[in-house]
Amino acid sequence: MLKKLMAFTLTTLISAQVFAEAPAKINHIFTLPIKSMKVVDSNGELYFMSENGRYVFRGELFDAWYRKEIDNVKDLQQTANRLDFSKMGIKLDGLATLTLGHGPKKATLFVDPRCPYCHGVLKDAQHLVNDYTFTVVPVPALGDKSNQLDKVLACTANKKKALEALINEKIDQLPQSKKDCDLSAYNKTLVTAQVLGINGVPVVIAPDGRMMRGRPLNLKRFLEA
Repeated sequence: MLKKLMAFTLTTLISAQVFAEAPAKINHIFTLPIKSMKVVDSNGELYFMSENGRYVFRGELFDAWYRKEIDNVKDLQQTANRLDFSKMGIKLDGLATLTLGHGPKKATLFVDPRCPYCHGVLKDAQHLVNDYTFTVVPVPALGDKSNQLDKVLACTANKKKALEALINEKIDQLPQSKKDCDLSAYNKTLVTAQVLGINGVPVVIAPDGRMMRGRPLNLKRFLEA
């Protein structure tokens, strides 16, 4: 319940500017029974249709994360698979993260400590540490065991050792998290990942915000595309 409430709060804060200049108050908010939505471009006019075709919307589409109107499918395609944390007001340094590399270009990796493809991405990233600084965000995509391992990482004061343990799959050799460990940054990480739809790993965010779900065939090429 707490996670759902925090997720709703964060989503509301991100979307607040949509209504900031609205002349009328918001009377009701209702969640439609929709899992996904299709966008149809018909003669230059956008229609939004629920996956089962029951609901069809016509009108303006505003991207609250990027604070911009979407006028056509091309605009939507350019933003739908991008995450620009600065425009969204998300500060990664407020999350439970680790840092890999020291290069001038910034990229982000969402990983699970028990995910073999994530370790593949981390291995690829180690070859690019002179060109990139990777913000590594451990998330428990694979369940409770991953959640416990992530908490150990979050509670390890020496982040260099935490990163080494993650990369070498030796988190169980780190001191176990104490009961008085401050997990506020980790809890914020969980909520942020939920809001962003990080429900599978790895997820790679390039310097320009392009997002790839899964391990790129060539990490360097993806980041520089």
